[in-house]
Amino acid sequence: MSVLGRTDYILMRVARWLVLCAVVIAPWLFGAAETWACLFVCICVGLGGILWLFSLSCSRDPRIVEGGVFLAAAVFMLYVVLQTIPLPDWIVGLLSPSSAVVQKESFDLLSRFGVLEFAAGSDVDRSWLSLSVAPSATGGAATVLLACAVTLIVTLNTVTRWRHVAQCLGVLVFSGFLLAAAGIVHKLSGSDALFWFHHPRYGGTFMGSFSNRNHFAAYLNVMLGLAAGFFMAIWRTQEREGMPEKWRDRLLWFSTENMSRLVLVGFSILVMASAIVISLSRGAIAALAAAIAVVFAFGVRSRRSAFAAALIAAASVLMVMWLGWEPVAARLGTIAGLARDPMANSRAIASWSALMLYGLSPVVGWGFGTFRHVFPMFQVSDLFHGRFLHAHNDWLQLLAEGGLVGALLFFAVVAALGWPAVRWFRQAGPRGRAIAGGICLGLAAMAIHSFVDYALRKPACSLLVSMSAGLCLAALRISARHGHPEMLVEEGGAQENAGAHAGGCRPAGRKAALRVAAAALLAVILGMMLLHLEEFRGALASARLLHLSRMAEKSPDRAAFCQTVADGVEEMRRMIRYSPGDSDALKDAVATGLRWISDARLDQRPELRGLIAEHCLKAAVLSVRSAPSDYLSWLWLGRTFVSMGQWDEAEQCLGRARELVYVPDMVRLLSVPR
Repeated sequence: MSVLGRTDYILMRVARWLVLCAVVIAPWLFGAAETWACLFVCICVGLGGILWLFSLSCSRDPRIVEGGVFLAAAVFMLYVVLQTIPLPDWIVGLLSPSSAVVQKESFDLLSRFGVLEFAAGSDVDRSWLSLSVAPSATGGAATVLLACAVTLIVTLNTVTRWRHVAQCLGVLVFSGFLLAAAGIVHKLSGSDALFWFHHPRYGGTFMGSFSNRNHFAAYLNVMLGLAAGFFMAIWRTQEREGMPEKWRDRLLWFSTENMSRLVLVGFSILVMASAIVISLSRGAIAALAAAIAVVFAFGVRSRRSAFAAALIAAASVLMVMWLGWEPVAARLGTIAGLARDPMANSRAIASWSALMLYGLSPVVGWGFGTFRHVFPMFQVSDLFHGRFLHAHNDWLQLLAEGGLVGALLFFAVVAALGWPAVRWFRQAGPRGRAIAGGICLGLAAMAIHSFVDYALRKPACSLLVSMSAGLCLAALRISARHGHPEMLVEEGGAQENAGAHAGGCRPAGRKAALRVAAAALLAVILGMMLLHLEEFRGALASARLLHLSRMAEKSPDRAAFCQTVADGVEEMRRMIRYSPGDSDALKDAVATGLRWISDARLDQRPELRGLIAEHCLKAAVLSVRSAPSDYLSWLWLGRTFVSMGQWDEAEQCLGRARELVYVPDMVRLLSVPR
């Protein structure tokens, strides 16, 4: 192997492992739901993408596996980025009139207050608006979507041998087993904190490392599909070898490497299935049952395979009965009550409201990642018991945020994946079909569950789905070409037999164009990573501020309280500098600061009150600028004005907040927002 070929081999191997490690670590970082964890995982994925693009741009014969998938993902990402770019107001008014009105009215009101100098980008011309009503939130969503696209493309292009498939599946299944076991122990312990120590910003029904048991179960559904595919692939290999006739030989047969792996993977499936049931997630359990029915109806042809699956299902039932079946039975029994009047359920009402939200901007949507900032416009009184961060229906939220254009482009990516998968499936051998069938089981369960939940909005879940899709296509492709060694992609991915492509060697011009495209994408991802490094600092400052606010509540004396507040003011300054677009974190900072201002223990350091008030005003204005459609941003700006004695401005902020909600009387200026 030449020096260049060896370099390609190392770069692609490191890229594959970087992406795999990021996908594995994401659920352990509390589902990567918090900003700092999400950015950390996305940066790791970005490093993997950079290494793969670098190897591609330096290769003598650059190739991209399934270029249609790459092209569809690129077009979808360009559309998401387009939502954040300032455009002439007449274009935005034509495509998304509601978004244009909200942005203009926000700009005018802040101008009357004379506080635009506190906002980042205050010199922006009013005649230039973005399709997204909250460009910063859409930028955050674009980061996660780009990480998913990079995970998919890198997996598809670097997993080129059965050894790679087995390595990825082994690592993922082992991580899933540990996560399921930890979730079971956590659930039975009754802890009210993630992993017994972490209290996230938003509460929920905790299980394991996830703040929502439904998302924990949805994640394990996909992981269960990976494990099932791995199990069936090993089982098919053993079927080919045949079972010994004598009992003594059969016992010795279990000591072989393949059978030992089969037993371990089977036990992992047992633990994962038990964890899904013990989570008491009705949607996840029903989705898994429906997906299993579909896969068995169309995919299972071997009696031994059906027997193995039935054996694992029976063992899972027995394990759940041993751990405690009464809560499971009681939880599943509530499904009958929902069936009597399904439209009275809060999730059905939220889905209908999300559909109405889509009707206001049907072409281009409100912008990816903006649902939490615009949903109160249609949040009826029956739903005003809390803040909806996401619709309980991923598909309707896709329509509301991306519009018809975004939905069509997303399903174009799905079609670009499905078409080669069907083509390779027809040519694949038993192992490839077994792995693809298991992965499709997990993906189908996630797709069905997404009709009643929003697990795909958790970065850990979306990254796992992306890697699963890449592994599925890679396994089918390898299996289809297994009988033609000359058509297999070499380890470095730099060479492939010309017979694998019609037309022989590719023209030098096309190779040069591919290298240029790879270099351009490399520059884009590298630039985004550098930008997000500063945002990562702001996210860490937000996490530290949350910790300091809890410390301040428990401070034993005035001196300790004042010192904690002084440290918190420094963290607020860092947030304003490095994360001016994180509207939710800025609102939390304002709430913390106003609480500290009114605390009598701060009388010992009166100068801190002035600093806190200044930072609160800056943070509140930035929050409004980054999410002008969010009534909570206006409400906290009004409360900041109250603390400064500016009652007229506060009253106007209250009026604006009430204009942005469906039930105005539910909004109060001097009470905690519901």
